[in-house]
Amino acid sequence: MSSPQAPVTDNMPYVVIPAEVPATGPQFQSLPDELLLEIFKHLLASNNVIDAQHYSCLKLVRLAKLRKVSKFFSSVTDEVFYKLNFFKFFPPGIGKDGVVHPDCRLPAVLPHPRVRQHLRRIQMAIVLTDHYWVDHPGGDKDKFGNPKQVQIPIATADQLIEHCPGARQLHTLTDDTEGFCNLRELELRVYVNEGCRHAESVLDVAAAAGFSVKAGKLRVSVLNLEAQPIKGHPELVKHISHQ
Repeated sequence: MSSPQAPVTDNMPYVVIPAEVPATGPQFQSLPDELLLEIFKHLLASNNVIDAQHYSCLKLVRLAKLRKVSKFFSSVTDEVFYKLNFFKFFPPGIGKDGVVHPDCRLPAVLPHPRVRQHLRRIQMAIVLTDHYWVDHPGGDKDKFGNPKQVQIPIATADQLIEHCPGARQLHTLTDDTEGFCNLRELELRVYVNEGCRHAESVLDVAAAAGFSVKAGKLRVSVLNLEAQPIKGHPELVKHISHQ
């Protein structure tokens, strides 16, 4: 098979690959890695902020097909996709208007730890709560026969980490081993669910927990469940931002 020839039209853009490509077999292996990366960038770039809805669509169609080609394609797909795009990770209890449902307890669903090092730009929401629930010590039941529950205030940093999923997520958010350790941009929204006490109390506990995140460009906001800024308590923001 002869080497590829450049187009004869002078004004046509072209790329000459100085290699013979067999008519059968995995022809992509003959392409330079740099060219493959450019092709992947065009395939995987998105103009949308990728949230749970967009991610599910991409994962089922485009990403799945590319990953199935080979182990090499799978690794390149992950690296390019996560490096290139802007991601939004919000818990399922936060509406489009940014308002948090009072019973929101679940954290945001995050990518697998093995790919988090690739992400560069994310918007993240964390919900911190000042209480947790336990079964009634007397064994009381409700009208449906389920154990009644008692609300217990969170008073220490250890209790916050143990009983608040959002706090555990924040604790390792940019950790070098399992977190987003190479972020260029991070917009972090910390929502406070003050179910038992005032917001200042849970913020005091959160500040004592020593949360700390890192990113090239970091924006931190502390909000109530109605998505309104909580003013007059800069300690948590200072701790998180290394200020």
